Amino acid sequence: MLRKCPIRWPLLLIRRSTKTKRLAGERIDYEYAYFLVHAEAGAPLAQAVRRAGVRWKIEENNETAKQVTGLGQYQVRRWTSWHRHVTCAMLALAFLTAQRARHLDAESAASGAEHGDDLGKAPTTETHGCP
Repeated sequence: MLRKCPIRWPLLLIRRSTKTKRLAGERIDYEYAYFLVHAEAGAPLAQAVRRAGVRWKIEENNETAKQVTGLGQYQVRRWTSWHRHVTCAMLALAFLTAQRARHLDAESAASGAEHGDDLGKAPTTETHGCP
């Protein structure tokens, strides 16, 4: 069964850094980042900002993969070799991420038991958009 997706409109989202930078002539400016966000018609601005923020998390994960598992350190001549290297590096990163999450969950559960709060509960996730 096909489901109709709502109409999506491209939005230009401009993010300004909070840190100032000095230019020639003692002028002060900010760094800007531009995003093209496709959102449903009438979608709140906060939702577009949240979705644009996901991009930074993905970039951080890719940088971590390059540093920790050697994702960017391949010297191959064929696509098959490259694919094997990237697959192994991503599997190693997934394993390390799962181990870290398990370790942090154990720490937060122990901390939550000491303080009587519910830090050990898993966060809820919500899905948006069409499949």
